[in-house]
Amino acid sequence: MTRGFRIGTAVAVLFLAGCGSSGGSPAPAASSAFPVPTGPVCYGNEAAAHRVDFPGTGGAPLLGYTIGTGSVGVVLANQAEADACSWLGYATDLSGRGYRVLAFDFNGEGDSAASDGSGGDDVAAAAKYLRSQPGVSGIVLIGASRGGTAVLVASTVLQPPPKAVVSLSAPASFNRDDAGSVVEKLTAPTLFVAAEDDTNFAVDARSMSARAPANLATLKIVPGSSHGENLVIPALEGADQTLAAINQLLSTKAPAG
Repeated sequence: MTRGFRIGTAVAVLFLAGCGSSGGSPAPAASSAFPVPTGPVCYGNEAAAHRVDFPGTGGAPLLGYTIGTGSVGVVLANQAEADACSWLGYATDLSGRGYRVLAFDFNGEGDSAASDGSGGDDVAAAAKYLRSQPGVSGIVLIGASRGGTAVLVASTVLQPPPKAVVSLSAPASFNRDDAGSVVEKLTAPTLFVAAEDDTNFAVDARSMSARAPANLATLKIVPGSSHGENLVIPALEGADQTLAAINQLLSTKAPAG
């Protein structure tokens, strides 16, 4: 999947630093241990996508964007080799339906500073930031692949818990996030989605949903082999069934307001 149309901030800074006249003073050192890039997050969407940054583990800033002004916030956690901008189409759709959406880059990726936090830590930080915004009364977590693992882990530690969680094609574990060992602790309605032919991801979705509290877990296995964020891109295989299942969960457990 193509990464998300970003401004090469660091490249631009280096280029400008090298364009001064000879004999000029050296460029001043950054005033912060974590310099924060500026400018639009995703090309062509400056008006809709508002750049934000918020503290992750150890104060390292996580960067992303928000869209929408609803009272229910939705955190979107991307899959590996993608970034916040890969969610832009779905984020725009959710915002049009009345949700306030935050998509972000995991630490050490895209525009976010590196830290020793896990993916679950990053999702929890994003949820805390979104919940702190004026007018936000509840949170939904949606993640794809490794992002799906991260939202499951974050859901078990957030207080108050999210209104709903959606895990798309999540492996039971990814790096330091072990969702398989904590799904029994879920306290929010959780939808596990995977495509039938998406090999081990469908196996993990079945296994985790079976170990989660029966009154909270819903399993949706869709046809085909689509993976992660492809499951919410209309016209791709399995997307219609996935979107219908997500919309059902949102309308009953976290309606827009």
